Amino acid sequence: MLHSNWYSDRDDRIDRIDGVQENYKGFKVGILIHDKAPCYADQVMIITTLNILARWCRNIIIEVSDFNFDLPLPFNGPSREVIDKVLVSSDPSVKVQFGSLLKSSIDAKLLLGSPEVADSSSFWIESVGWMAGCGKGPSHKIIKSIDLNRNIIGAVFAASLGNAALFRLANGMESETNYQIWYSLFDFEAATSFKGLKNPLLKTEIDLGIVHQVGCGAIGSSLSFMLGLTDWNFNISLIDFDEVKFQNCSSSLVFTYEDATQRKFKTKTCETLLLQLGKQNVRTFEIDYRRFLEDQASKADLILCLANENSIWSTIQNNYPPIVMHATTNKNWGTNFGRHLPLKEWCIMCRFESEVEANFVPIVCAARLATSSKDAFRSDG
Repeated sequence: MLHSNWYSDRDDRIDRIDGVQENYKGFKVGILIHDKAPCYADQVMIITTLNILARWCRNIIIEVSDFNFDLPLPFNGPSREVIDKVLVSSDPSVKVQFGSLLKSSIDAKLLLGSPEVADSSSFWIESVGWMAGCGKGPSHKIIKSIDLNRNIIGAVFAASLGNAALFRLANGMESETNYQIWYSLFDFEAATSFKGLKNPLLKTEIDLGIVHQVGCGAIGSSLSFMLGLTDWNFNISLIDFDEVKFQNCSSSLVFTYEDATQRKFKTKTCETLLLQLGKQNVRTFEIDYRRFLEDQASKADLILCLANENSIWSTIQNNYPPIVMHATTNKNWGTNFGRHLPLKEWCIMCRFESEVEANFVPIVCAARLATSSKDAFRSDG
């Protein structure tokens, strides 16, 4: 039997978002997976979409053909079995049905791929390489290149776009007119057509080197999920002192009911997943980053600043870091993310100077060297 506070605690952060209504808790979503042999990236898009969906939607009907997943999941096999495990791991009480989608039995329908077969009232998502698309009503079919099948960047973004459209509709915010929007995450450009957006091939071998991931919360844990599904190599240290709680399960692609009831460390949960997905060079530290720097002599090639506790931004900047990628979520519908190349772009302290509690000011600050570095930071909210 589930803990009596499971849904109230898990949904607490969702319920505090501006404009959210109680209606979403009874919303019924139909998922149509039209492709009978989805490629690797499309399988990632399917799994990610359903993982997110079950963290806010409690009634899901799925129409899917029989095929076998070949992702490096801890469980693989027939499509329905894998999908059911993904959904139940996100919410052990989710109501899942497999069968034909009838308009009378659902409040909205989302097609995963194949936007050309969408009807005027259906939502769709599609991806290829760096590009992700979302829309309502039929759209043009993408001719996919085999060379782009292992690039999952567009796939995971498409999953987020589809869930956002459904969640807006569940709260009475979605546009009633048909539309389509495409994004290239290569350069963050958007257009009403995928034609003309930049979509270069990824290198066949990517090695991130030594990575310090500071924070394993909503963003950090979800990044672990995505990194585990890539072919990339890395030696990663996961640094976070917090434990998984029910409240964390609505905003992460990793945390489960069992993780929260057992109060597992967030780092340990992410480590377990990465190991299950075949990544070997993973270490965990249940301390803050300042303590980590005091105890560890290792230097990083890349720092991922995915937390905001204990003056983490100034701690990182004081140590004159290598490349830093930083990301946080907003209170409502937005995200913030950026990059810092030392002496070339705005540092974290410059960008968030009103929020950082520190007296330290770099002798040579990138803000004085390259004011054009503002372009390295993008926000959407």
